[in-house]
Order: sequence, then structure tokens, then C-alpha cells
Amino acid sequence: MALRVLVMLCLLAAQSPAFGALAQWSAQAGEVRDMFAASGTVIYAATFGGGLFKSSDGGLNWGRVNTLPARYIQRLAGNGGVLYAAATTGLFKSSDGGATWSQRLFDPVAVVALNPFDSNQVLAGVNGAGLYRSTDGAATFSNTVAGLDSLDFADLLFDPTANNGIAYVATRNNPGNPALNIGGVFKSFDGGASWVSWNNGLSNKFITSLAVDSTGAVLAGVMDPRDGGGGVYRQSGGGAWSLAQNLFGVFTLRRSVNNPAVLWAGTRALGVWRSTNNGLTWQQAVDPASDPDVMSGIYALATMPGQPARVFAAVKGYGLFRSDTAQSANSLLVSPWRFSGDGLKADRVRALTGTASANTFFLGLKSGGAWRSTDGGATWLPANAGLNIGYAPDLIRGVTQLSASASDPTRVYAASGGNDLFDAGQPLGLFRWNGSTWTQLGESGVPQSFSAQVGLLVSPFDDNTVFYSLFPGAEPNYGLFRRQANGAWQVANVFGALGMRINGALVSGVTPGRFFLTQYDDLPYFTADNGATWNRIGASSTGFSRLEFLALAQKPTAPSIVVAATTNGIYRSSDGGASFARIAATGLQRLVLSGVRYSPGGQLFGTDHAGNYYCSSDDGMNWRVKATLSATVNQLKQFGNAIYLLTDGAGIYQDNTPTCP
Repeated sequence: MALRVLVMLCLLAAQSPAFGALAQWSAQAGEVRDMFAASGTVIYAATFGGGLFKSSDGGLNWGRVNTLPARYIQRLAGNGGVLYAAATTGLFKSSDGGATWSQRLFDPVAVVALNPFDSNQVLAGVNGAGLYRSTDGAATFSNTVAGLDSLDFADLLFDPTANNGIAYVATRNNPGNPALNIGGVFKSFDGGASWVSWNNGLSNKFITSLAVDSTGAVLAGVMDPRDGGGGVYRQSGGGAWSLAQNLFGVFTLRRSVNNPAVLWAGTRALGVWRSTNNGLTWQQAVDPASDPDVMSGIYALATMPGQPARVFAAVKGYGLFRSDTAQSANSLLVSPWRFSGDGLKADRVRALTGTASANTFFLGLKSGGAWRSTDGGATWLPANAGLNIGYAPDLIRGVTQLSASASDPTRVYAASGGNDLFDAGQPLGLFRWNGSTWTQLGESGVPQSFSAQVGLLVSPFDDNTVFYSLFPGAEPNYGLFRRQANGAWQVANVFGALGMRINGALVSGVTPGRFFLTQYDDLPYFTADNGATWNRIGASSTGFSRLEFLALAQKPTAPSIVVAATTNGIYRSSDGGASFARIAATGLQRLVLSGVRYSPGGQLFGTDHAGNYYCSSDDGMNWRVKATLSATVNQLKQFGNAIYLLTDGAGIYQDNTPTCP
């Protein structure tokens, strides 16, 4: 894969020119959930976390549609200049190609469909609430659940072959109790006012996607979260469903806008597949030898009117790709697929670490694997070799935690695993980088567990000390694990107020041997002896909710001061973190911060989930907004003299010279 060049300097809602510019780092590998081509040149991409992006040159270059306030967009529907965006914050409509928007529904909308023959007819699905139907262009809606036995919506469409009032909705079976055997495909004969089950012969009801071919036959994609399996099923003329092709899990189906007999399937691990005969037979449309990057999960597919040779695929972990040979008679010659996501900076960042090599960084993405830069973040390449457990190497994994030694460039650790789209599970594991590939750790006592990975930290004072934290789940193998000098791992047998072994995110103090552990729904712990013993931090709170610490930072120029972001505002310690008291902070736009960090010079920085970036010159008493980003900021990191903002939908922002005038 070619290097991705991604640094962009930008001033973001800066309050003063003295604050300086932030540099945006992005692997341009965001999570594209859906696409809509309005014409042969204009196409939109819905990203989950990064908002809506638009290309006006046929999908070659992209820019964010900043007029749409939604960040987590799940589906798009449109007709000419009319565009609908289904988002976690509601349903939005634009009648001028995205220049302006109005919000039409205020519940989280999972799916949306627009009748191609009558743009006044709109359907929208709200999980747990039902389908909403409009016959006046989304001016008003009525709710309907008649005939549905599952309200977990996966896809929704009107029959594109005729203006006959027929619509289809895909709902999913209950993954927690599959024996219920609910969901599947439902059909409406009255424009969505009522529904009937359309599941005769459908053996698996974990439906992810739908398409209607040129004959009016219906196709359904299946991905079963229990084993990741599934394929494309086809039903014609009201008969029984039959399996057209087993594809070991299908994420998406789309019909070509240029030739309705051509259908495209995006699979969980086998790339793109194509049918040229209305879904009766399927062939792989990726040559694994020439396009290994596209042999991954495919989240979204799109074709463009008037450009029958072009097809787009949103590839899990790698970003947006296109083929300009979509009409090739030989399906393997649909390759080559070229990267086509320039400007689509929507990475869902879960982890970042600097290394002992000053210009080398590792980036971890939600379901997007690991990326590595050796030039200070200017360019990035995937670094996923060896990062798998029991699956083919091409099945990219999420990276939830990263941490590295301050002195050994090959001592980089990654915690990897978690759930994928439609709850496709991935085994969890702890890996170490050896300079070129990852190796799963097999040291004595290292936990092998399906519990959530909530903390990973290599001690900046001692390379041999590594902490790895697992949240309690269905398994007993959880808690805070520490790697000792002999390479063996041992769990901390310290039990918190809830009766469980301590676990959580880890933060290093500025004095050797001091670490902090934040816990879910409980007070944090600290150690002053490199993790040999842990002590519960003292703090008081008023109200009914339990006080939870979300992030801590110890002041490097005055180690007795520690500032914490909590569920009840800003807390501060003057005894090195043993006890905390709430302070009356001013200048914050939100009560709860998502991260706090000190610069080496002793100035304090913070972020919140709304995207605000703050600074304080008096240890958290008074704050100023430095910038407001277009994505949620989940964490703050500090490497060298710089502060890094980890976002859920816009990559990373680097404040290389953090100041707070």
C-alpha cells in the first residue's frame, strides 16, 4: 500500500492567534457506513464518528460537509438534490445538496429510505421504537410497528423496479437469545403503513442488508454474530428463500444504479463479490494477489449514475477504494482497486503511542488495526502483520490499547480485539512488536480472556514493568496484571468497593514508581512502589450518583498537585494524589471532561466529548477554550513536548507547542 500523506495544519475555532495551529493526523481509514451518489460527479459518504463527506469530482477527493451537525451517520438516502442522513442524533434533511439542513426526527435513526418514484414518501427506522412513515416529504411522521416482531433495524428500501407501494425492511434476530428466532425480512404493500413477515425458508434471521434485482426478486445478506458466518439469500415471486452464495458473512448488498441486473456484495472477510445475473451466481471481484488490502471487511458499496465502470468499496481498516473496471467480464479483473479516500479524514482512534524512536508512532483504530509512522506523523502505513488470533491475517482487528518503552524501540505492546460491525466478535489478545511484525505474548501468567481491555501501560521508569488491565466480564480471568522483571505476569489481588479485583485505565505519575488506576463506577487507586501495593484514593461527592474518576494528570513542575476529570467536575489533590477535593472550575463548556494532561512546562490541558480543547494556567481552576473540533475527543496523550487529542472520527490532532496565554 502507498504511504498515506495526512498532516494538515489548521486553526480550529482558536480563541487567540497566540494559541497556534493544530496538526491533524489521519490514516484516512475512517468507518464509512453508507454512500449515496447524487450524480455522475457528486457522491456522499456517511462516516460513523466523522460526519458527512462529499466529493464533487467523482469520488477522487473529499471534504467534510460542515453544515450537518451530526457526527455518527448510519445511512443515507436521496433523490437528486434531496438528501437524508440517518444519524444517532436524529434524521436530517437537505433540499439543496447539503448546503443547509433541517432536523426532521430527534430519536436515533438507524435506517432511512426514500421512494425513488415519489420523494414525498420517506421511511425511517428507530431501533426499539419502530418505523416512522412520512407522505409529505418528512414534514410529519406517523409511527408503525404493525406486523414487526423485531425493532433492531439493519436495512430499509422501497422497491426500485416499480411505483407499487412495496417496501422491505431487514431486522435482526436477538444476538443475546437467538432461540427467539425473531426478525428477518418484512414486506409492506402499502408504502410502509403495515408489514408482513417475508421469511419463508429463511434459515438465518441475522439480516444485515437488502437489495432488489431487475426482476423484482429480493436478496438478503446475512452475518451471524455467533460465528461470523452467512451469505446471500434470494427470494423470487413470493416463494421460499434459497442460499445463492455462502460468503462467510455479508455486511452490505447494493444494486448497480447503471445495470439493475448487476449486484455487489461486501463481505466480512473476503472482500467484494459481484453478480451479473440478478444474484443467481456470484464471483469474487478482488484479486487477492494484487489487492490484499481490499480482502477485508467491506462496510459500504456504491456505484455512480452514468459511470458504469466505477464502483466504490469502503474497506474496514483501510478506508475508501474504487475500481474503474467494474464492467470487466472476468470478475477478478475488477481489480485493481485504488485508494480513493483523499481528504476523508474520519479515523476512529482508540490508541496512540510514541516510541523510543523520536519520530516513530503507532496508531490504533476501532476495527481498523494498527498503523505506523516513522516520520513524525507525516505519513502512515498499516502495521497488522501477526495481529491475529485464529483468523486469516487479512481480517483486520481493532486495536484498543497501545504503549511503548521509552528506551527500547522494539518494546511496543498492543491490546487487540473487540466487536466489529453487527456484533461480529474478535478474540482478544496482547501482542508485542518485534520491529517488523506483531507476536502474541505467551509469557507465564499473561491473561487469555474475552474480558474488555481497559488499560495497558509500559512503565516509563522500568522497561520490564508492564501493566495490562481487563474489565470483569463473563470470565473470572480479569483484573490488573503486572509484568515482573522475570517476564511472569501476576494479577493484583486487591478488591475494590464493589467486591471485584481492581481494574481500569492506567496513568503514569511523574515520580518513579507512582501510577494511578481509574476504575469504572468507583474511586481510583494509586501506587508509589511500582505496583507492588495499591491504595484507594480518598474523595467525597454529593448527590446520588457514585463518583467516578475518568482521567488524571500529575504536574511535572510540582508533583504534589494532581488534577482529575470526574463525573462530578474537576477534582484536585495537593498531596500527590492520595486525596482529592472538588474545585469550582470556570470556563468549561461541559461539566465532564474526557481527558486531562500537563505539558512539560506545567500548563494543564483538557478535552470533552463535545470536541472542545481547553487549557488552564492555574491547575484547573480557570479554563479557556483553545479549539473546537468536529469530532468527539476521547483521550489526551503527551509525548515529548506535544499534546495529542485522540478523536472518534477525525483522527488525531497534535498541539506541538502547547501554550495557554
